[in-house]
Amino acid sequence: MQQIKRGNHKEGIYHIQHINAFHSKLNKWMDSFNGVATKYLANYIYWFKWLEVFNTEKDTVKSKNLLVQSHTCHSDTKLKDFRFREAIYI
Repeated sequence: MQQIKRGNHKEGIYHIQHINAFHSKLNKWMDSFNGVATKYLANYIYWFKWLEVFNTEKDTVKSKNLLVQSHTCHSDTKLKDFRFREAIYI
């Protein structure tokens, strides 16, 4: 998370107008759901992010990417964790 100090408009690559524009788009998109449960908020944010990343693609490419990415398992396992893992097939 990046914070822009009071009185500044830019901090590195972050500009207050980019943040305000993103926040405005997110709020407008979330309004269509008439509120979401906090439990599922991260899922809606990921959905919005996915839509933003592929907003310039054709619908056929979007459909393909949605299918592939929805069936891809994501893991946050680090390489150092493999060294200390238990053998599961013994």
